[in-house]
Amino acid sequence: SYKNRSILLGLTILVSTSIAGPLLHAQTKSSANGGLTLRDAIEAAWLRHPAARAAVKRRGEFTAKRDAAKSIFAQPPSISLSQRSDKLNQDKGETEYEAELSVPLWMPGARSSTRSVADAELTNFDAKITLAKLRLAGEVREAYWQVRLATNERDITQRRANEAGALARDVARRVKSGDLARANLNQALALEQQARASVHIADAVANRALRVFSTLTALPRIPDTAEVAGSATDYMKAHPIL
Repeated sequence: SYKNRSILLGLTILVSTSIAGPLLHAQTKSSANGGLTLRDAIEAAWLRHPAARAAVKRRGEFTAKRDAAKSIFAQPPSISLSQRSDKLNQDKGETEYEAELSVPLWMPGARSSTRSVADAELTNFDAKITLAKLRLAGEVREAYWQVRLATNERDITQRRANEAGALARDVARRVKSGDLARANLNQALALEQQARASVHIADAVANRALRVFSTLTALPRIPDTAEVAGSATDYMKAHPIL
């Protein structure tokens, strides 16, 4: 028969330290007004930005580490049990049990330094996200104004084409009545054709500019106004570097 000649119960308190980091939770805001604004377009573009998709997760990781510094334990306590016997050696029936309780405690000063590191990392991460927002806002504004300029140019060329068409029709009537020579009509028709070609070119440029804007924002049209409701100023005020 087997005899339990000795039972060893070991209680070990492990003292350890840990390093924590920061967290950023990205929030997006949309305009409460009925019309689409440039601020809405910037926020829509930010939702599609790779940094925005990763920001929430990364900020959650940083927050968890920073919150860990608030606990009295450096890490969650744990307990483990183990058993050893001499079956493979002398086989005298000796069995040894061991229980281990791990309660990681902070080293002196480690808790406050960990929180300081976490706060610094959070500030740095927030600065990077804000900088990414500012850069994206600049890209959206540039795309917006390119659409506006291209659209205005298309409208101008369309108006010129309409005027050239009206002129050609007027010349045709006067040629028919004998007031003008046929050469005047040919010249008017050539000018109209040239104006119509300019409209096609301007229309292609405007459509291309709109596609660039839609790629950034996933919006089918540009905002009704360029008003950003102070969003760029808000970003700059929140930026630690600025």
